[in-house]
This record gives sequence, structure tokens and C-alpha cells, in this order.
Amino acid sequence: MDTVTRSASYLQQIVDSTLSGITVYDCVRDENGTIVDYQIVLINQVAAAFSGRSVEELTGRRFFEEFPRLRETQIPDRYREVVETGVPQRFELAYRLTHRPDTNWFDVSVVKQADGVVSSFVDITATKAATASLAQQATLLDKVFSNSTNGIIVFDTVRDAGGQIADFRVRLCNQYAQRTNGYVMSLEAGRLLTELYPKTKEQGLFARYVALLETGEPFTGEHHYPHSGQWIQYSAVKLDDGFLLSFSLITQQKRLEQQVREEAQFSQGLLDGSMACITSLVPLYDETGAIIDFVYTAVNQAAVVLEGLPAGQMIGRRITQLFPGVVTSGLFDHYRQVFETGKTRRLENYYDADGYTGWLDMSVIRKENSLILTYLDITETKKTQQALLETAESLKGVLDGAPSAILLLDTIRDEQDTITDFRIQAVNQTGADMCAMSIKEAIGVPLSQVFTRYKEKGLFERLCQVAQSGEAQRFESFYDPDGGRIWLDVSAVKRGDGLVMSLLDISHLKDTQTQLERQANLLRSVLDSSPNLIIGFDAVRDEAGRIADFRYVVQNDLARRSVPRTDEDVIGHTMLEYFPSVTENGLFDMYVRVVETGLPQKQELYHDTDGLTGWFEVSAVKRDDGIVLTLLDKTEAYQAEQQRKELVAALQRSNQNLEQFAYVASHDLQEPLRKIESFGDVLTDQYRDRLDENGTDLVRRMQQAARRMSVLIRDLLAYSRLTTQRQTFTAVPLAYLLDDVLTDLEVTMQEKQAQVEVDSLPVVWGDPVQLRQLLQNLLSNALKFTRSQEHPYIRVAGRLAKGADVREPGGLLPGQQYGIISVSDNGIGFDEKYKDRIFGPFQRLHGRSQYPGTGIGLAIVQKVIDNHRGSIDVHSQIGQGTTFVVALPVEASPE
Repeated sequence: MDTVTRSASYLQQIVDSTLSGITVYDCVRDENGTIVDYQIVLINQVAAAFSGRSVEELTGRRFFEEFPRLRETQIPDRYREVVETGVPQRFELAYRLTHRPDTNWFDVSVVKQADGVVSSFVDITATKAATASLAQQATLLDKVFSNSTNGIIVFDTVRDAGGQIADFRVRLCNQYAQRTNGYVMSLEAGRLLTELYPKTKEQGLFARYVALLETGEPFTGEHHYPHSGQWIQYSAVKLDDGFLLSFSLITQQKRLEQQVREEAQFSQGLLDGSMACITSLVPLYDETGAIIDFVYTAVNQAAVVLEGLPAGQMIGRRITQLFPGVVTSGLFDHYRQVFETGKTRRLENYYDADGYTGWLDMSVIRKENSLILTYLDITETKKTQQALLETAESLKGVLDGAPSAILLLDTIRDEQDTITDFRIQAVNQTGADMCAMSIKEAIGVPLSQVFTRYKEKGLFERLCQVAQSGEAQRFESFYDPDGGRIWLDVSAVKRGDGLVMSLLDISHLKDTQTQLERQANLLRSVLDSSPNLIIGFDAVRDEAGRIADFRYVVQNDLARRSVPRTDEDVIGHTMLEYFPSVTENGLFDMYVRVVETGLPQKQELYHDTDGLTGWFEVSAVKRDDGIVLTLLDKTEAYQAEQQRKELVAALQRSNQNLEQFAYVASHDLQEPLRKIESFGDVLTDQYRDRLDENGTDLVRRMQQAARRMSVLIRDLLAYSRLTTQRQTFTAVPLAYLLDDVLTDLEVTMQEKQAQVEVDSLPVVWGDPVQLRQLLQNLLSNALKFTRSQEHPYIRVAGRLAKGADVREPGGLLPGQQYGIISVSDNGIGFDEKYKDRIFGPFQRLHGRSQYPGTGIGLAIVQKVIDNHRGSIDVHSQIGQGTTFVVALPVEASPE
């Protein structure tokens, strides 16, 4: 088993070490033996990496379940043929992996293995791309080759049995070479060079071609064909085991040179008047007959000036002695070659030696035994050319970097000379991008091919107007190509029989403009719907920079209706034109402070000028170098305030009357009641013997009625004082108040053997006297309404809670903190349908004979709750007791 495991491990290592993706599959067949899938038996790291998963994740999985899109390729048919025929297959497959953005190409090989296949593949995407690129380059090269204005012939080497070069055979030649060749036979592929031109060896060209193959050194030259009278200039370069010969006709040039030579004598007299430098030199030979120098024989005035030497110091002197730079610059070699070959040369040379730095345009001609040098200082021309080239490159860079598409257009006309379209003659990079083409592809394309509907949208008509009238136009044009909508800023200028058109995509500007218009309309709607008068002003400054006035910028609808003035009446006018009173009431100075400090300002005042009457709250905030002014009409609020003050005064008078009533109740009314009780005591004490039982009962009833009246008056007095005599609120610890109340009720509690349990109580915000009344009345009720044969049990508890977290009692502010106090007893209870009734004055649920009292205790409790902006609720069941729940603010309540 270990051997098998090791073998499997070695096998996995071997396949993982290869650069190809390798996968071994077993066939998965249905009950009919048909192949329905392939199970992955072995897969190497390369194959797993292409799937984006690990070897472990894929081993044992079914191929088409993991890669369902491969069912749509040639893979299923290929695998099945290999399994059924046993014949290996190799093919290329294009497939886009799900985790990769582009399509990959694979070279796939499949061989049968048992009842399955072994598939290996190599990613050939890069090779495919390179092949396509080579094909494009070959196409381009073929076009260049076929359309070249030079003759091009490619020769292959023909070697003998000993490997020596025996001849050269034509492999390729272009059309120009066919038309202009100087050979006696047709230039067809396969022709030998010696057949085409038998004298090639005699002329020495054959030997030069052989040397070219051996050394690889290219060479150039000129050749004359006597039978046709043509001259060619040629160059030969090595190409594999052959060479490429390119040539061009210079017959006309040669004829011109001959003409120049013939006219040389006539021109000799003009040399000194020539602007070009002209010198004549003769060669100097060594003992072997090789040219080692040239000696000046003549110079013209322009050469004297340029070289900086008198003619006498140059004639008879060696050129290399006077100007050694001709050797290092390579000019001497040119001179020697011209003299030796007799072939004139024209060249431009940059010379930086012998005290001269600049460009020379040179012509070197052999005339009999002399060498004629004609040269002109073209340094400034070269600088100008370079500057123009740099300017052109810069301009091209500017144009290509411009955000506008710039197109040079030619007109397309029919037989009646009517413009039918425009053709792109030149375009910048932005224009090519807009055309969805390269610059090269766009040139020559009709405009209707790029903007397929531009004739329908009026753009064509506008361009025709510019081409016909010559008047430049600039306009905006809407264009809706397939899949989009475009706004273009179009500028067109006539140029020859065409136009220069620039296009700028302003769609985003249009969208922004639309959004700004919507926002402006929304803002105007908001301003116009405001219940306040709103005006925007810009500061108007004097020469010293001080604010001298404010100018209208905008106003809302209420401002238009209140003054009333339209926008046309006020926009552009100043504040002091319409509201001169602002300097008198101090508002102008306030506005200036707002602009200079940036701090908002507010003021209330009565205004009865400038078309506005009433009380206003004037607010000003800074806006750039100006203000936004808001006027809130508070006239109705002030009138309401005045009415409130009158009501408060009436209430104060009412309270004074109540206080007078309380005084009468506490003094004048109590005094007769005390006398009635006192006289009743005298009757019962001194005249008891004279009164029968009926008389004694009447006196007793009279005294009880007087006492009840006295208690009722005291309760009424206490109730009225809750309204008329309020103390300053403060933090009140309810635990301390409860201790005092329990002390007052101690006798009653002892008589009834009552048990009172007190939990921790919160500190609340209120009037200590009123809160003491609240606790005393609740506890008195609990001690009063008890069940017979059962000792009273009272529990007082408290906690803190937010109004939003309290379900009962209701009516609390959600964000306010409250102290929640509950007073529970085990008394007689009551039916909860009477829960709203029990808090009214003089409301009783039981007779006086059962439970004494005036029925005003809970009314006092309700009044205290109202005075403290709290809430109270009660829960009760007959025979089960009662629980009062009170909520009191723990801090000052918001007004």
C-alpha cells in the first residue's frame, strides 16, 4: 500500500512539474453505456490553476458538472471519439475562464487511457496574439513592398557541390522593379542573376554580392545600362542566405548633372558672385597611387568669408592641413570616393571643427582632374526646420490633447456641384475617438458614415451653409446615436472647398445645466412657498471699499406681494431706493455688521414706512459679499400677546377675588361655625336636664353639621390655595416628605394597626408644600378605606424612567425624566368605571356614615399633579385594594 501511495505521489509530482495542464479522466456512463460525463482521476497544478481551484477540490469531481460551459465546445465530441476509436487527437480551443476577463486559446492533446482519456493542454493565447500580429505586419510589409516607389529584388544564393556561391536566383521582386529593371530578360521568380545580366561578373558586381554574403557589409552604388540608357542608384543588404537589392532610377538626375557639367564653363564667371561657397581641389597621391589629400586650386569669395582665410592662404595648401576636421567628419572619404568614381554627391553635413559649427549643404563633383566643392551654410535653415518640426509636433500634441474633436473636411459633390456629404481629410485623436476609429481609419471616411443621422438633425444643413457662404458658425446640436444622447458644441469655419469643424461633447454640461435649472426652480419654489418675506442683497461698496448700500438680487413671492413690487421693479436697484428708513432705525448698520463679521443678526421692531406696517422680526445672514434678509410678520403674534397679557391681568384679578374669598372662608365663615359648636356645648352642658332625648339629638346633629362645614371650608381653602398661592419649585426629596406625613398619621396608623412598607423614593422637581398634600391625601385614603377585620397594608415605591418608557400613567413627554411613585393598599377597592370620577371635587363613592370626609382629597391630588405637569393613574378591584401611580418631573419641565 505504501508503494502505491508513493507511486501516486511520484506521479503527482511528475505531472505537477510539467508546464502543460494535464488531467486524467475516467468515463462516467449511464445504464445504456453512453458516456455522460468524465470523472477527474488526476489533475496537475497547472490545470487546477487555470480553473481557479486547487487539485484537492477538483480530484474526484465530474468534469462537466464543474465546467458546464465546456459542453457547448468541441470537447465532448473530441473526448468521445478518442475513447471510441482510440485515435489520439490534437486541436485548438478558444475558451473564456469564468474568473478571467478575456478568452484564452489552448493547444489540446487527447489520448485514450483505459476507459477514459488523458488530456493535456498548453495556453497558446500569447502565441495566437503574436501570430495575428505577425500576419498584420506581413500584410503591411506586402503593401509597402508592392507599392514602393523603389525597385526591390530579393535574391537567394545558389551554391555548387562544394558550397561555393555559383549564382543568385530571384525569389521576389516588386512591380516597380518589373517596370524599370535594366535586365534583358523578364524578372520572374527563379531566374538566375547571370541569365538576367551576363556581364554582372565582368562589371565586378557579382564579386561584391559574394563579399556582401561573406562580410554582411551593405554597399551602395550607381549603374548604367547602355542598351536602355538608364541610370540606377542601388543598395544591397544581406538577407538570410541571400541579399536584397533596392534601386531607383536616377537617369534624369544624371542628365541634369551632364547638363550642369556642360554649363560649368558658362557658370565659371558667376562663381564669385554666388552666395554658395565654391572651391576647386586636385588630388595628392602617394607612391602607390592612392589619394592622400587634396590641394586647393581655386576658391570664391563666399568660401573665403566662410572659412575665415584669405584666398592666398588657401590656394596651394592641403585641405587636411588647413581643415583637419574633414577627416574626422568623414568628408574626406566622400571627396575621395567622388573623385575615384566620378559620381557626384549631394549631402548635408553637420560640421563641428576648425572653428566652425553648423550645417553645410554640400555638392561634390569631379570635373576632369579636379574636384569641385559647392557648399552653403544652411545652419539657420536647419534651425528653422527644427523649430517648425517642434512646432508641428507641439501643435499635434495640443490638437491630440484638446478636449474638442477637430476634423478637417472636404466636400463631396454630385454632378450638379451640389454638396452631398463631407469627407474626413484629417482628424485629431479626440475626433478619432468620437468616430470610434483610429486616426488612420478615420481619414477618407464620409461624415455620414460616422454620424449616420446628422442629415436628419440639421447639422448637415448648417455645415453646407458655412461651406457655401463662407461665414463661420457656432451652434449647439443634439444628436442621439444608437444607445445614447449627445449634445455637441459645434464650430465650423470654411477652408478652401471644405471646412474645419470642431465638436465638443457638452452633454455633461447640459445635464448639469438641467440639474441647476431644476435646483433653481426648486429653490424658487421653496422661497416662494415660505411664509416669511425673503430678499437677497449684494453689498454695494464705495471707492474706499466701505459698504454704501445693498443691491437687490432676488426676492420671494411674499416679498413681491407684500411691498408690492415685481422682480423687474427691484432687481438691480438698491435697498436705500425703496427702504430709506433702514438708516434711521439701525437696520442698515446691522446688515453691515453681518457682512463684515459673518455673524447672523436678528431684531424685532414696529415698522410703519416703506409700504410695510406691523411688528416684524428681521433676520440677516451673510451670503458671499451680501446678505439674505428674512422678515417674519409677528403682528398677529404681538396682538395675541397683548390679548394674553389682558387675560393674565383678568386672571390675576380673579385670583385676588379668590384670595379674598379664602380670607372670608378662613375667618368670617369659621367664626359663626365656632359659635354654633360653642353654643351647642353650652346647651348640652348647662341645659341637659331640660332637654329631652329628641332635643339632645338635634343639638348633636347641629354640632356635627357645623364641624363638617368647618372641615369642608378648610378643604376648599386648601384646594383654592393650590391655584392662587404657588411657591417656587425646587428639588424635593420625597423620602423626607413621606417621613413627615407618616409622623402626622402615626396615631391613626396605631389605632388601625396599619403596616406601611416604603421603598426608595426619587428626588423630584416641585413645591414641597403641595407634594406633601399629595402624599398625605393618598396615604389618608389608604388608611380610611380599609376592610373590616383586616389590618391595613400600604406599600410606597419609586423609580426613575424616561417618559417614552412609561406606559402608565400616560401623557408624559418622551424625552423628559420622571419620578414614578406608586401607593398600593389592601383596602376595599372600587369599580374602575368610576376611576375618572373620583378625582373631581366633592365626588364620593360611599356614604358619610361609612367613611367620613368631604370628597375633595383626590381633587387636591389631581390639582397638585396638574400644577407639576405630571400625570396620575389608578388601578383597583373591589375587595382587592387600590394602587395609585404618580409621575412627577425630576427637573424643570420645558415651557
